[in-house]
Amino acid sequence: MSVPTYAPAEIRYKGYRFLITMKPTNANISEYIHQMKAHNVKAVVKLCEEGYEFKKLNDNGIAVLDLSFSDGKSPPDSIIDEWFKVIVRLNLKVIC
Repeated sequence: MSVPTYAPAEIRYKGYRFLITMKPTNANISEYIHQMKAHNVKAVVKLCEEGYEFKKLNDNGIAVLDLSFSDGKSPPDSIIDEWFKVIVRLNLKVIC
């Protein structure tokens, strides 16, 4: 299994940990799962419009929330509001 050629960025803020990655594809999702497990990721917040199948993530105990919006644009208020609702509701410690 090859590892992505970039290092994911981990951000810690007020007890939360966020793992920022490049967008996965169906072709390399297994590599991402390996990285996510190494960081104890429990949920992915999908922000990019391009798609990838969620099944492999779900099969590995990683929940997926699709909050995609147009690339190069700021997220609309509805996306930001949902992001914070999810953090509070799930008390997530790691989000990708």
